Amino acid sequence: MKPLFLSSLLILCLFGCNSKPVREAGSGNCYDTIYPVIYNCKATDNVDYAFRTIPAKELRVQIIPNLEARAASGAKEFGGISGIHQFLLDHDLTTGFVHPYTANMFNKLKPDGFVLKYTPDSAGAKHGSIRFIRKNDVAPDDTLGKTLAYFRNWKLSQLAWRKEGKQIKVSLEPCNYYPMCSCPQAKPNSGAAEEVPIWHGAKPGEAPLDELNGFGRKDGGTVVIVWAVNGAAGEEIWFQDINSSWKEIMETAIAIADKYKTDPSICISDSGPFTRKIKADKEHKIYTKDIDAIAPHGDRFGAGYGYITPQ
Repeated sequence: MKPLFLSSLLILCLFGCNSKPVREAGSGNCYDTIYPVIYNCKATDNVDYAFRTIPAKELRVQIIPNLEARAASGAKEFGGISGIHQFLLDHDLTTGFVHPYTANMFNKLKPDGFVLKYTPDSAGAKHGSIRFIRKNDVAPDDTLGKTLAYFRNWKLSQLAWRKEGKQIKVSLEPCNYYPMCSCPQAKPNSGAAEEVPIWHGAKPGEAPLDELNGFGRKDGGTVVIVWAVNGAAGEEIWFQDINSSWKEIMETAIAIADKYKTDPSICISDSGPFTRKIKADKEHKIYTKDIDAIAPHGDRFGAGYGYITPQ
Protein backbone atom coordinates (compact mmCIF):
# COMPACT_ATOMS: atom_id res chain seq x y z
CA MET A 1 0.00 0.00 0.00
CA LYS A 2 1.47 3.35 -1.00
CA PRO A 3 1.99 6.14 1.54
CA LEU A 4 -0.93 8.59 1.54
CA PHE A 5 -2.79 6.28 -0.84
CA LEU A 6 -4.94 8.80 -2.78
CA SER A 7 -6.39 6.95 -5.75
CA SER A 8 -9.75 7.96 -7.17
CA LEU A 9 -11.24 5.24 -4.92
CA LEU A 10 -10.00 6.96 -1.75
CA ILE A 11 -11.09 10.39 -2.94
CA LEU A 12 -14.62 9.04 -3.45
CA CYS A 13 -14.55 7.34 -0.06
CA LEU A 14 -13.72 10.56 1.74
CA PHE A 15 -17.44 11.19 1.36
CA GLY A 16 -18.43 7.74 2.64
CA CYS A 17 -18.60 4.50 0.69
CA ASN A 18 -17.97 0.80 0.69
CA SER A 19 -16.50 -0.72 -2.44
CA LYS A 20 -15.76 -3.99 -4.12
CA PRO A 21 -12.07 -4.99 -4.02
CA VAL A 22 -10.07 -2.91 -6.50
CA ARG A 23 -6.67 -3.66 -8.00
CA GLU A 24 -4.26 -0.75 -8.22
CA ALA A 25 -3.07 -0.13 -11.77
CA GLY A 26 0.55 -1.06 -12.39
CA SER A 27 1.25 -2.72 -9.04
CA GLY A 28 -1.21 -5.61 -8.81
CA ASN A 29 -2.02 -4.60 -5.23
CA CYS A 30 -5.62 -5.16 -4.20
CA TYR A 31 -7.56 -2.98 -1.78
CA ASP A 32 -10.92 -3.48 -0.11
CA THR A 33 -12.47 -0.25 1.21
CA ILE A 34 -14.96 -0.39 4.06
CA TYR A 35 -15.21 3.27 5.00
CA PRO A 36 -13.19 4.67 6.72
CA VAL A 37 -10.75 1.75 6.43
CA ILE A 38 -8.77 0.61 3.39
CA TYR A 39 -7.72 -3.02 3.72
CA ASN A 40 -5.24 -5.05 1.76
CA CYS A 41 -7.34 -7.81 0.15
CA LYS A 42 -4.98 -10.60 1.21
CA ALA A 43 -4.64 -11.67 4.83
CA THR A 44 -1.28 -12.43 6.43
CA ASP A 45 -1.18 -15.77 8.27
CA ASN A 46 -4.82 -16.15 7.08
CA VAL A 47 -5.87 -13.78 9.87
CA ASP A 48 -4.27 -10.34 9.92
CA TYR A 49 -5.07 -7.77 7.21
CA ALA A 50 -2.86 -4.78 6.61
CA PHE A 51 -4.96 -1.62 6.63
CA ARG A 52 -4.97 2.14 6.89
CA THR A 53 -7.73 4.61 7.61
CA ILE A 54 -8.33 7.76 5.66
CA PRO A 55 -6.68 10.84 7.19
CA ALA A 56 -9.28 12.43 9.49
CA LYS A 57 -9.82 14.83 12.37
CA GLU A 58 -12.62 12.74 13.90
CA LEU A 59 -14.12 9.29 13.23
CA ARG A 60 -16.95 7.13 14.57
CA VAL A 61 -16.14 4.01 16.63
CA GLN A 62 -17.65 1.22 18.68
CA ILE A 63 -15.80 0.46 21.92
CA ILE A 64 -14.96 -3.20 22.56
CA PRO A 65 -14.80 -4.30 26.24
CA ASN A 66 -12.00 -6.37 27.74
CA LEU A 67 -12.20 -10.14 28.16
CA GLU A 68 -13.72 -9.97 31.65
CA ALA A 69 -16.45 -7.51 30.62
CA ARG A 70 -17.21 -9.44 27.42
CA ALA A 71 -17.68 -12.63 29.43
CA ALA A 72 -19.85 -10.90 32.05
CA SER A 73 -22.16 -9.43 29.41
CA GLY A 74 -22.47 -12.69 27.49
CA ALA A 75 -21.69 -10.85 24.25
CA LYS A 76 -20.94 -13.21 21.37
CA GLU A 77 -20.54 -10.67 18.59
CA PHE A 78 -20.22 -6.97 17.77
CA GLY A 79 -21.85 -5.61 14.62
CA GLY A 80 -21.77 -2.52 12.45
CA ILE A 81 -17.98 -2.26 12.33
CA SER A 82 -15.36 -3.32 9.80
CA GLY A 83 -13.11 -4.92 12.41
CA ILE A 84 -11.02 -4.27 15.51
CA HIS A 85 -8.52 -1.56 14.67
CA GLN A 86 -6.85 -0.86 18.02
CA PHE A 87 -6.27 -2.72 21.27
CA LEU A 88 -5.75 -0.35 24.19
CA LEU A 89 -2.77 -0.65 26.53
CA ASP A 90 -4.27 -2.33 29.60
CA HIS A 91 -7.28 -0.03 30.00
CA ASP A 92 -10.94 -0.18 29.02
CA LEU A 93 -13.21 2.69 28.00
CA THR A 94 -16.36 0.67 28.83
CA THR A 95 -15.53 -0.11 32.47
CA GLY A 96 -13.10 2.61 33.49
CA PHE A 97 -10.41 0.04 34.35
CA VAL A 98 -6.87 1.39 34.02
CA HIS A 99 -3.84 -0.69 35.00
CA PRO A 100 -1.49 1.26 37.33
CA TYR A 101 1.30 0.72 34.77
CA THR A 102 -0.76 2.53 32.11
CA ALA A 103 -1.75 5.32 34.51
CA ASN A 104 1.91 5.88 35.38
CA MET A 105 2.87 6.14 31.70
CA PHE A 106 0.01 8.57 31.07
CA ASN A 107 1.16 10.74 33.97
CA LYS A 108 4.65 10.91 32.46
CA LEU A 109 3.41 11.91 28.99
CA LYS A 110 4.60 15.42 28.13
CA PRO A 111 2.00 18.21 27.96
CA ASP A 112 2.29 18.50 24.17
CA GLY A 113 1.87 14.73 23.69
CA PHE A 114 -1.22 13.35 21.97
CA VAL A 115 -4.02 11.44 23.72
CA LEU A 116 -7.19 9.92 22.30
CA LYS A 117 -10.39 11.74 23.27
CA TYR A 118 -13.56 9.60 23.20
CA THR A 119 -16.95 11.31 23.07
CA PRO A 120 -19.77 8.79 23.65
CA ASP A 121 -23.14 9.32 21.98
CA SER A 122 -24.65 9.34 25.48
CA ALA A 123 -23.35 8.70 28.98
CA GLY A 124 -21.82 5.23 29.13
CA ALA A 125 -22.50 4.49 25.45
CA LYS A 126 -20.21 2.13 23.54
CA HIS A 127 -20.72 4.13 20.34
CA GLY A 128 -19.23 7.55 19.82
CA SER A 129 -16.47 9.47 18.12
CA ILE A 130 -12.72 9.74 18.62
CA ARG A 131 -10.19 12.43 17.92
CA PHE A 132 -6.72 13.23 19.21
CA ILE A 133 -5.93 16.19 21.45
CA ARG A 134 -2.84 17.39 23.23
CA LYS A 135 -2.51 16.37 26.87
CA ASN A 136 -2.42 20.02 27.94
CA ASP A 137 -5.87 20.47 26.32
CA VAL A 138 -7.53 17.76 28.42
CA ALA A 139 -10.66 19.10 30.14
CA PRO A 140 -11.08 18.88 33.95
CA ASP A 141 -13.90 16.33 33.58
CA ASP A 142 -11.96 14.06 31.18
CA THR A 143 -10.85 10.78 32.75
CA LEU A 144 -8.35 8.15 31.59
CA GLY A 145 -10.31 4.95 30.98
CA LYS A 146 -13.59 6.77 30.36
CA THR A 147 -13.10 9.64 27.92
CA LEU A 148 -9.35 9.37 27.37
CA ALA A 149 -7.12 6.59 26.04
CA TYR A 150 -3.35 6.52 26.37
CA PHE A 151 -0.97 6.08 23.42
CA ARG A 152 2.81 6.08 23.62
CA ASN A 153 4.25 8.92 21.50
CA TRP A 154 7.36 9.21 19.33
CA LYS A 155 7.89 12.28 17.18
CA LEU A 156 9.41 11.45 13.81
CA SER A 157 12.35 13.69 14.71
CA GLN A 158 13.00 11.59 17.85
CA LEU A 159 13.48 8.33 15.94
CA ALA A 160 16.93 6.99 15.01
CA TRP A 161 16.97 7.14 11.21
CA ARG A 162 18.90 8.94 8.53
CA LYS A 163 19.01 9.43 4.78
CA GLU A 164 21.95 8.04 2.82
CA GLY A 165 21.58 9.01 -0.82
CA LYS A 166 18.20 7.65 -1.89
CA GLN A 167 18.13 5.17 0.97
CA ILE A 168 16.70 5.55 4.46
CA LYS A 169 18.48 3.65 7.21
CA VAL A 170 17.04 2.93 10.65
CA SER A 171 18.57 1.70 13.91
CA LEU A 172 17.38 -1.61 15.36
CA GLU A 173 18.04 -3.37 18.68
CA PRO A 174 16.69 -6.65 20.13
CA CYS A 175 13.14 -6.10 21.41
CA ASN A 176 12.84 -6.05 25.20
CA TYR A 177 9.88 -8.42 25.36
CA TYR A 178 10.82 -10.62 22.39
CA PRO A 179 14.62 -10.56 21.86
CA MET A 180 14.37 -12.93 18.88
CA CYS A 181 13.06 -9.90 16.94
CA SER A 182 14.45 -6.40 16.51
CA CYS A 183 12.67 -3.13 17.26
CA PRO A 184 13.26 0.41 15.90
CA GLN A 185 14.96 2.81 18.28
CA ALA A 186 14.68 6.43 19.33
CA LYS A 187 17.71 8.68 19.26
CA PRO A 188 19.75 8.74 22.49
CA ASN A 189 18.65 11.54 24.83
CA SER A 190 15.66 12.34 22.60
CA GLY A 191 13.27 12.39 25.55
CA ALA A 192 11.25 9.47 24.12
CA ALA A 193 11.28 5.82 25.17
CA GLU A 194 14.26 4.11 23.55
CA GLU A 195 12.33 1.21 22.01
CA VAL A 196 9.47 1.49 19.53
CA PRO A 197 7.53 -1.78 20.06
CA ILE A 198 7.13 -2.77 16.40
CA TRP A 199 8.63 -6.23 15.90
CA HIS A 200 10.69 -7.22 12.87
CA GLY A 201 12.68 -10.30 12.02
CA ALA A 202 15.72 -8.27 10.91
CA LYS A 203 19.10 -8.44 12.66
CA PRO A 204 20.07 -5.72 15.16
CA GLY A 205 22.09 -2.81 13.85
CA GLU A 206 21.46 -0.27 11.11
CA ALA A 207 19.22 -1.56 8.33
CA PRO A 208 17.84 -0.13 5.08
CA LEU A 209 14.18 0.74 5.52
CA ASP A 210 13.38 -1.16 2.30
CA GLU A 211 14.31 -4.39 4.12
CA LEU A 212 11.70 -3.76 6.83
CA ASN A 213 8.75 -4.42 4.52
CA GLY A 214 7.52 -7.62 6.17
CA PHE A 215 4.12 -7.88 7.78
CA GLY A 216 2.84 -10.78 9.84
CA ARG A 217 2.98 -12.45 13.22
CA LYS A 218 6.56 -11.25 13.88
CA ASP A 219 6.77 -8.31 11.50
CA GLY A 220 5.19 -4.87 11.64
CA GLY A 221 2.35 -3.63 13.80
CA THR A 222 -0.33 -1.03 14.41
CA VAL A 223 0.21 2.68 14.95
CA VAL A 224 -1.71 5.92 14.71
CA ILE A 225 0.18 8.72 13.00
CA VAL A 226 -0.94 12.03 14.51
CA TRP A 227 0.03 15.45 13.22
CA ALA A 228 -0.89 19.10 13.70
CA VAL A 229 -1.39 21.76 11.03
CA ASN A 230 -2.38 25.41 11.26
CA GLY A 231 -5.99 25.89 10.17
CA ALA A 232 -8.23 28.93 9.85
CA ALA A 233 -9.41 28.52 13.45
CA GLY A 234 -6.02 27.59 14.90
CA GLU A 235 -4.29 24.25 15.32
CA GLU A 236 -5.96 21.26 13.65
CA ILE A 237 -5.00 17.72 14.68
CA TRP A 238 -5.28 14.92 12.12
CA PHE A 239 -4.70 11.19 12.49
CA GLN A 240 -4.38 8.02 10.42
CA ASP A 241 -4.26 4.41 11.66
CA ILE A 242 -1.84 2.05 9.91
CA ASN A 243 -1.48 -1.69 10.48
CA SER A 244 1.48 -2.68 8.31
CA SER A 245 5.27 -2.92 8.06
CA TRP A 246 7.69 -0.46 9.63
CA LYS A 247 8.63 0.52 6.07
CA GLU A 248 5.10 1.67 5.28
CA ILE A 249 4.69 3.35 8.66
CA MET A 250 7.91 5.34 8.30
CA GLU A 251 7.32 6.23 4.66
CA THR A 252 3.87 7.53 5.52
CA ALA A 253 5.16 9.60 8.45
CA ILE A 254 7.95 11.08 6.29
CA ALA A 255 5.46 11.89 3.51
CA ILE A 256 3.17 13.66 6.02
CA ALA A 257 6.15 15.62 7.40
CA ASP A 258 7.15 16.73 3.91
CA LYS A 259 3.61 17.58 2.76
CA TYR A 260 2.44 19.48 5.84
CA LYS A 261 5.80 20.80 7.11
CA THR A 262 5.13 19.26 10.50
CA ASP A 263 6.75 16.76 12.88
CA PRO A 264 4.21 13.90 13.07
CA SER A 265 4.01 11.57 16.04
CA ILE A 266 3.90 7.79 15.77
CA CYS A 267 1.52 6.73 18.52
CA ILE A 268 1.15 3.16 19.82
CA SER A 269 -1.24 1.82 22.44
CA ASP A 270 -0.91 -1.96 22.94
CA SER A 271 1.67 -3.94 20.98
CA GLY A 272 3.31 -7.36 20.78
CA PRO A 273 0.62 -10.03 20.17
CA PHE A 274 -2.03 -7.32 20.35
CA THR A 275 -0.80 -5.87 17.06
CA ARG A 276 -2.82 -8.57 15.32
CA LYS A 277 -6.24 -7.30 14.27
CA ILE A 278 -9.52 -8.80 13.10
CA LYS A 279 -11.43 -7.91 9.95
CA ALA A 280 -15.22 -8.24 10.14
CA ASP A 281 -17.17 -10.68 8.00
CA LYS A 282 -19.39 -9.62 5.10
CA GLU A 283 -22.17 -8.73 7.54
CA HIS A 284 -19.78 -6.35 9.35
CA LYS A 285 -19.64 -8.54 12.45
CA ILE A 286 -16.74 -9.69 14.61
CA TYR A 287 -17.02 -12.49 17.16
CA THR A 288 -15.78 -12.67 20.73
CA LYS A 289 -14.26 -16.12 20.16
CA ASP A 290 -11.96 -14.61 17.52
CA ILE A 291 -10.98 -11.72 19.79
CA ASP A 292 -10.28 -14.14 22.65
CA ALA A 293 -8.10 -16.27 20.37
CA ILE A 294 -5.61 -13.45 19.76
CA ALA A 295 -6.04 -11.60 23.07
CA PRO A 296 -6.16 -14.31 25.77
CA HIS A 297 -3.64 -12.69 28.09
CA GLY A 298 -5.84 -11.89 31.09
CA ASP A 299 -9.35 -10.84 32.03
CA ARG A 300 -8.48 -7.14 32.14
CA PHE A 301 -6.85 -7.04 28.70
CA GLY A 302 -8.08 -7.04 25.10
CA ALA A 303 -10.24 -3.89 25.16
CA GLY A 304 -10.18 -1.71 22.07
CA TYR A 305 -12.30 -0.17 19.35
CA GLY A 306 -13.43 -0.66 15.78
CA TYR A 307 -14.49 1.90 13.19
CA ILE A 308 -18.21 2.04 12.53
CA THR A 309 -19.37 1.25 9.01
CA PRO A 310 -21.91 3.77 7.65
CA GLN A 311 -25.27 2.10 7.03
